[in-house]
Amino acid sequence: MNKFACIALVAIACIAGSALRTDAAEKGEVVALAAWEAAGQFVRSGPEEAYFVGGFNGTLFVQSQEGSLDAARIVCPGTMQLSLKDMSQKGDGRCVITTLGGDQAFAKWTCEGAHLVGCTGEFTLNGGTGSLEGISGGGPMVLRSAFAAAAAEALGEGVTEVGTGLAIWPKLVYSVP
Repeated sequence: MNKFACIALVAIACIAGSALRTDAAEKGEVVALAAWEAAGQFVRSGPEEAYFVGGFNGTLFVQSQEGSLDAARIVCPGTMQLSLKDMSQKGDGRCVITTLGGDQAFAKWTCEGAHLVGCTGEFTLNGGTGSLEGISGGGPMVLRSAFAAAAAEALGEGVTEVGTGLAIWPKLVYSVP
């Protein structure tokens, strides 16, 4: 088994076709990123704010110490509150990361920041299935998007939006028992 593929799989749960050792705990730290698309609805939730409810999904890439990149599927339902006055944003949600083999890791995330600068916060791994059962850990996360432009147009009943962005985990620590 490729040790670096195993690390990537466990860290953000998603190296395609990898299997974890069951005779010993796996621990590590990786750098990961995901290009994502979001679909949902913006609703004007106050005179100077809008609220997004939807889902983010994409492909997750984990960089090993050898510099290889590996792909997996990540889906994160979440919300984002946006100030139309100062363009600040605050969000939270959950994630499921699925390997091609069907094993899953679950996570929570929160962030705060500013439009086009990024929404910085914490990503926490909180369990999984199959070879990822009991996964824990986490680290800082940065979300980048251009949602505020659509939020400024969200009037009345709201507007359906599809957007794109980037998620970065510069130091993701994990442990699988």
